[in-house]
Amino acid sequence: MDILVPYPPNSPLAYNEDEIVGLITEIYVMLIALCYYNREDVVFPPADTSRHILKSPLVQELTPRAVSLLERIPYCTRRIHDRPFLYPYSFPINYLDEEEFRLGREPLPGSRGDAARKLQPHDVAISTCFDPEGTTLISDTEGNSIQRITGPSTPEENKRWDHDIVYEFPDTWFAYRNYPGYHAASVLRNYIGRLKSLSVVPNSSGGRLVYGSLLLWGGKELRSILNDEYGWPENFGENDWARHYEGVWEDASNRAGERLDNLTEAENNRMLSEYPEDDIVLKLSRYCIA
Repeated sequence: MDILVPYPPNSPLAYNEDEIVGLITEIYVMLIALCYYNREDVVFPPADTSRHILKSPLVQELTPRAVSLLERIPYCTRRIHDRPFLYPYSFPINYLDEEEFRLGREPLPGSRGDAARKLQPHDVAISTCFDPEGTTLISDTEGNSIQRITGPSTPEENKRWDHDIVYEFPDTWFAYRNYPGYHAASVLRNYIGRLKSLSVVPNSSGGRLVYGSLLLWGGKELRSILNDEYGWPENFGENDWARHYEGVWEDASNRAGERLDNLTEAENNRMLSEYPEDDIVLKLSRYCIA
């Protein structure tokens, strides 16, 4: 669902801050439960106000709606390069930190210091990247959309996935708003669904997201263990998992390595054919609707 104009205010698809905040919060809660983040690494808004206090002077450059969103979502306080969030090589931005707040206004690699690519006042970067293959996620609080901008791709290349894209700035091909935006709540719900199904497995020990053919290296074993032995997601034994996850990950990786080492070439090729495109789970144009 490519969003070209904001939904009417009375539309059920219109921007709903409570919904977006709730979904982002749910993602953090799930990642904490899986021990991907430590509880002390994530700062939630104070219970009495439900809002952070944003001290950066850059707040004055944002719309009230964008400021309100930033005041209400959780933040990871680990070093920004430490653990990806939502997508590989995509790192959460902590807007309670002045340096990261500034980074959040110019989140695209290669464009920092380029005023033409600075985010518009109603747009909020949820994550940024530092790698050529990384992903930046930008939430449009007016259009209720999320843009996924990946590494060296251009808006023109995105037409491979969505031929109906209409450029907002046709004379400036590199403008970030020329990338397609997808219904924000659907994007976030889809990611929650992938966490619940463990089609993306947060590697608690290694600090990375395991998906695609990488699941062959312990991820598939972990999926079975989390489901069968720890009751993920409905009856999850969070405390038991917190005690055991490091050893479980190590054992699963070792077993997977032994199994893969003993495969014949034909078996290996057949297994890899199950994952014809490793990043298929990342294509929002195919997974934007819950």
